[in-house]
Amino acid sequence: MAPQTFNPHRPTFDSRKSTLSVINLDSDDDKSDGDQTLTGDEFRDRFITPTPPSSQRPVQTKQDPEDDPHFKEQASLQYGGSTLKAGKTVELGDGDFIRMTMILQHRDTQVYSLRGLRFRRIRPLDDVLDYTLNEVVLLLRNDTADPRTITRQSTETVALHQIVRVRAMVKTNQLFPALSCGQSDASMGRDWTKNHSRLVCRWQFWYFSKNEGFLQALAEDACDSDYGVDSQGLRHTFRGNTTRGGSSANWLAGEEAFDKEEREGDNMIDLTIEAGPKQRYTFGDCYCCAGGASRGAKAARLHNIFGFDNNQAALTSFALNFFGAQCYCVDVYDLIKTLMDDFKVDVLHMSPPCKTYSPAHTRPGKNDETNEATFLATEELIKKTKPRIVTLEETFGLTRTLENQSWFKALLRMFSRLGFSSRWKVFDLCDYGLPQPRKRPIMVASWYVTICCTASGSRLIMKQQVLESRFLAFLSLRIVKQPTNTSFPSESHLPL
Repeated sequence: MAPQTFNPHRPTFDSRKSTLSVINLDSDDDKSDGDQTLTGDEFRDRFITPTPPSSQRPVQTKQDPEDDPHFKEQASLQYGGSTLKAGKTVELGDGDFIRMTMILQHRDTQVYSLRGLRFRRIRPLDDVLDYTLNEVVLLLRNDTADPRTITRQSTETVALHQIVRVRAMVKTNQLFPALSCGQSDASMGRDWTKNHSRLVCRWQFWYFSKNEGFLQALAEDACDSDYGVDSQGLRHTFRGNTTRGGSSANWLAGEEAFDKEEREGDNMIDLTIEAGPKQRYTFGDCYCCAGGASRGAKAARLHNIFGFDNNQAALTSFALNFFGAQCYCVDVYDLIKTLMDDFKVDVLHMSPPCKTYSPAHTRPGKNDETNEATFLATEELIKKTKPRIVTLEETFGLTRTLENQSWFKALLRMFSRLGFSSRWKVFDLCDYGLPQPRKRPIMVASWYVTICCTASGSRLIMKQQVLESRFLAFLSLRIVKQPTNTSFPSESHLPL
């Protein structure tokens, strides 16, 4: 056998062990797509001044003004009848806002300038959040070639002549409409409220690359004093009690024997791993087909508790492969009616019908309305299943055309209404074991995410580790067991 060429920037895949290197979400992905109409490009052009990809420029050490000996910091400054100092927010002539972190004065010219983080109203963000008056978003930058911290990268310098007025603003993790000015200042009129009432920031937008973004709810420790609330309390309001470490406390009777037979059976493709800890996160597979995503979830040590699809033959194969999982041969609206009100799952995966949003979809199809209606059911499905994490995979056409982007942005708005932070990136699944090029936007939405700011940039850490490489690798791989026939029982629920 000829030796394989090793590419240090490409994950390695060993079919014998079904293991993959960890996804580096900080790696440059300019090679992932040549299309210049992706949603990420629109975010970059409209939200944040673009910077060349890190792979196309040398690493340079950047000096901030506060590190320049030609500048000195001032505690405060009288300007336009107001006192400016760190912590205050000013409105700029371009409609954005700066929360000041320091005031600098040039030692030679005596000219003053402000340093701070930029905030933007929701409406210019092009429908990625539901528009509400005086709600703003913190804009953050992340250039992996820049050794500075995320805060340093995102801090801007503003001249005094750009200031319009001083504004009151609070940063909070409370869900809308808490602290909103809409009710309290309604009697003053819309224009007065827009120009003078309090601003509220609940979200921050991270720019990573043209195919990747992150809309994150503010964490409790990022809120202003007295405006943050307990994050776990917010989650409890959404889904009730949450079991640390996963809701599945033990292996089912017969499950370990099933897995052992699967690993040792003749003529089987071994895509499994040995039995792991007894406590696991539960997993639900929506539009599961034969269970490709579920196979990856199982390899990631999650416990599949249900799957649904309206394809009987595919669901028969699914039932043969996932011990104890409830199988529903229904459409999404019937599933929402079927599940009990107290039903909960830790991790919910969705691969909705993609034909309507595919780049190959060049003329109306007979199922377009049905597929769009299925997409619209996403919010009710999440409310019904109350997951801790949602993963979603779609055709990359969803982020490609302006028409399809409206559906993508509707997803972002839906997740934000429910309190979820959302991160998305376009992956080429051939980098994770699929034997053909297949670009897919993968979205992960969660109540709990952590950003680690280091000298080399930032890394998104999902505490539940759903987005580990095996999960991506098995999105489209074959199933171990195939049905001997395509018959399907009349019951929508298969007890295994």
